[in-house]
Amino acid sequence: MKHQNSGYLVLTKSGLSGRTYHKDELINGKQPIYVKYENNKDLKLLCDPESLTVKGFID
Repeated sequence: MKHQNSGYLVLTKSGLSGRTYHKDELINGKQPIYVKYENNKDLKLLCDPESLTVKGFID
C-alpha cells in the first residue's frame, strides 16, 4: 500500500539532496525533485532520472 507522501531520498548529480514522491509522474521525461531551499522552502526541480542516486526510502 502506497502512502500519499511515500517516495525516495535522492542525490542529484550536482550534489543536492532532495526527495521524490511516488504520486508524481514524469514531466517531459524528467522526475520532479523537491529540495529544501532558503528559509526551509521546497524548491521543485526537474531532473533526468538516470542522473539521480537513491539514498533512502520514505514510507
